[in-house]
Amino acid sequence: MNQPELTQQALSILRSPDHFRWYVIPLLALVIYVYTNEISKKNWKGIAAGLSLYLVHFLCYDWKPKV
Repeated sequence: MNQPELTQQALSILRSPDHFRWYVIPLLALVIYVYTNEISKKNWKGIAAGLSLYLVHFLCYDWKPKV
């Protein structure tokens, strides 16, 4: 059960920045900008639509396989 070679390999992959997807940062910045803009306009229906779309994806892809 104790395999130090595999443990070291897993830790080297975990700490390596090569697996980080850098497109996530501008995408997250865009999402934050859009939500901030919609909140300043008080467009609550648009915010609710975005959050409900996220909720549907969460329920279908993340929560459903765990049930």
